[in-house]
Amino acid sequence: MFQTNLNKMKCNLPIVILSIFLTFILGRSGPAQEIEVEIVNKSGFALKEVYFVADIQTATGTIGDQCLMADKQTGATIYTQIFNRRVHDQSGLENFSIIAPVDLKAGEGRIFILKPVSDPVEFPDTDLSIAGEDLDLTIENSYYRADLRRNENEDGQKYMSGQLNRLELKSRGDVVFKRKSNRMHWAPNFRRRHDENYTTVAHWDPPDSVVLDKGPYLVRLMRMGRAPGIPELQLITVYHFLAGKPYFLFYSEMAFQKDVILSLLRNDEMTMDSLFTHVAFGRTDGRLEDYNFGMREAALISHPIGNSDPWLCFYHETAGYAFGSIRILYDILNEQGSPSPTFLPHTRISDGAGGGKYWNRRLIHEKDTFVPAGSRYREENAYLVFEIGEEGRFKEILYWQERLKNPPEVKVMYPDVSAY
Repeated sequence: MFQTNLNKMKCNLPIVILSIFLTFILGRSGPAQEIEVEIVNKSGFALKEVYFVADIQTATGTIGDQCLMADKQTGATIYTQIFNRRVHDQSGLENFSIIAPVDLKAGEGRIFILKPVSDPVEFPDTDLSIAGEDLDLTIENSYYRADLRRNENEDGQKYMSGQLNRLELKSRGDVVFKRKSNRMHWAPNFRRRHDENYTTVAHWDPPDSVVLDKGPYLVRLMRMGRAPGIPELQLITVYHFLAGKPYFLFYSEMAFQKDVILSLLRNDEMTMDSLFTHVAFGRTDGRLEDYNFGMREAALISHPIGNSDPWLCFYHETAGYAFGSIRILYDILNEQGSPSPTFLPHTRISDGAGGGKYWNRRLIHEKDTFVPAGSRYREENAYLVFEIGEEGRFKEILYWQERLKNPPEVKVMYPDVSAY
C-alpha cells in the first residue's frame, strides 16, 4: 500500500519547470502559499484511524523535520510524520513523504493544509518503539515485538541482513513465531541453475544500502542491493511497522539487470516451528477454505492456492492464535509491461524439519527457467497477528483485508500559479 501509493503520486512535471514554479510561488512576498492534501474514503464503510501516505515536493528547506496538518474546515491540527526525504541539490527541490492517521466516514472527504513549524513539536504518544543499532533491531507496538537481530549460533540467522527473525505476540507471552535454524521471514529467495542450495534476502551481510526512518506512527526500514549469490538481481525491500495496528507491511521488488537462468524463485515465505494445527485461505471468487494440516495436502494437489488469492493464515484451533498474510500487491510485469517468466506459479504449504510449517509463493517452481534482463517481480503483503473468533472464525483477517485493499484516495494540491 505505501510503496504503491508513492509510485502513483510521483510528479511528472519536468524538474526545471517545476523549480521555476516553486521558486515563484514559495519565494513570492505576501501570505505564504499552502499545500493542501485531500483525503477521500470511497469505500462503503467507515475508516477509523486509517493511515494515509502522501508524497510531497517543495523547494529545499520549505518544510523542516516536523510539520502539522490543519483541517481546512475545522482548523484542528494533526501531527504529521515526515519520512523518506530526498534532496536534489542542483534544482533546489526535495521530495518527502508524510504519514498521519485520520478518521473518515463512508464516502467522506477531508482537506488538510500542510503547516510547517518553526519550533519543535511534541510527538504524539503512541505504542510504537524501536531499540538496537545498525540492523540488529527490535520494533514493537501493543500487539507484537518484531525481532530483526542476528543469532550467531544458527547459520540461517547469523547474517547482518535486517530480516525478521522472530515475532512475539504481546497478548500471549509464551507464543513466539520463529524457526530454530532459519529466520522466520525467509523471502524473497532464489536459486541459480546447477546450484545445490538457494539463497535469500536473509543472507545479505549486509545489504548495499539501508535507510531507516523512525517516528511516532511509522518505523520504516528500506534495504537495497544485489541479491546474495545472484548479482544480476537487484533487490528493494521495505518493512513498515505501524503504531496501533496488529500487522506490519513488507514490500519487495526483484529487478533483473542481466539475463540469468533460475531453477527457483519464491516470495511471501514465512517459516515457523510447530505452533499451528490448521491453514485457511480465501479464493479470488470469495470462497473460504479451511483444512487441518493432515488434510490439506490432498485438497491442495488438485486446486493449489493461487498466487493472486487474497489471503491465507495458519492458526491453532484450541489455543486460538493466528498469523496470516494479506496480499495487497502482486505484480510480475517487466519493464515493457509484459509478464515476466514464471513456471507453475502457486502458493505452497510445506512441511519443515521437526514439525515446522511454512507457506511460500512460488514464481518459478523447480524448473530451469530463462529470466531475461528487464524482468521484474513486485509484491506487498500485510502480516497480521490475530485471534480466531468463536463466531465468524476469520472475521478479523477479513476485516483488515477489506480495509487494506480499499485505502483512502489521496491527492496533493499545490498553489495555483494562475492566481498570481
